[in-house]
Amino acid sequence: ANKSAFRPWAKRPRHFWLPAFLLSAEAVALRGAHNALLFAAASSPPLSIGTYLCCHLPVAMHFGWITCASLVSLNSWVAVARWAPGAKLTLAFASTLFATTAAAFVSVTTGDPVVSFVVAWALAAVAVDGGKNDKSEEFSVASLTKLTNAASIAAKALTALGGLLIARNVFSSSA
Repeated sequence: ANKSAFRPWAKRPRHFWLPAFLLSAEAVALRGAHNALLFAAASSPPLSIGTYLCCHLPVAMHFGWITCASLVSLNSWVAVARWAPGAKLTLAFASTLFATTAAAFVSVTTGDPVVSFVVAWALAAVAVDGGKNDKSEEFSVASLTKLTNAASIAAKALTALGGLLIARNVFSSSA
């Protein structure tokens, strides 16, 4: 059931865009918070473990998760809209590409692997589902398999990127 900002009027399919919009706005705000924490950490002594676990990690995780949630919400809205099946499938692939690219960009430019790991986690969930929850039968098994494979490859790539960033961060801080 779509909660759409918890208002009865917003539960109609024509308003399903609202959660996607609100989650996207939240993702943008969390990106700002993430940047602010990184800037603060760069201009002071390294973060203590407590500060990292209580401040940085939750914000970075929430930023990655909300970014994915906004894309899931967008795809949910399109699923009930009168879009052609090909357009819906194209959006699903584009969402996978956007999530992967955005996570890689944030992680590489900031040196923070957390966002990559969180988006990898979300994409792994898409890959594991494999379209089993699609009751509409709009999509062929071959199309869903391609989407599952794309999500799986993206999840593995982001996990590898996160691992490389951890290695780089550990070795550069010990040098």
